[in-house]
Amino acid sequence: MLEIFTLIALFQVKHYVCDYAFQMSWMLQQKRHNWKWLPPTVAHAALHAAAAFLILIGYGYWLGDETVYRDAPWLASVNFGVYFLVDRVKIGMLGRYKAIKESDWERANRRQRWHCWMFWQTQGMVHLLHGLTSLYVLYRLFTRQAL
Repeated sequence: MLEIFTLIALFQVKHYVCDYAFQMSWMLQQKRHNWKWLPPTVAHAALHAAAAFLILIGYGYWLGDETVYRDAPWLASVNFGVYFLVDRVKIGMLGRYKAIKESDWERANRRQRWHCWMFWQTQGMVHLLHGLTSLYVLYRLFTRQAL
């Protein structure tokens, strides 16, 4: 039970570190047009996949379970694929909506308030999907089920 809790906690820390602490400014330029969005989006998803891979390899080493080494590459690939797709969709959706400052809330019209609400709903959905991705990866790790 402690193993599961530890891995869930590590994947949550990974999400924070990769989405905030290690995200370089050019990775935030995923809104570019003409396929210029691709390199920063790939780099960001690869950062998440690499961190997931390291956590999984560390887990295998800690337990002395060499089968984790076999599963870690495809589990990290799942992490990469979902982060890439979700972040790409997020950019398209968040581009439509804009958050407003608390100080501007009183002056905001109904449409601006709705856009702000949608902005935060989209952000929340993205983080939910990323969290569920981590749980899926860990489920596959513990059940050793093929994709």
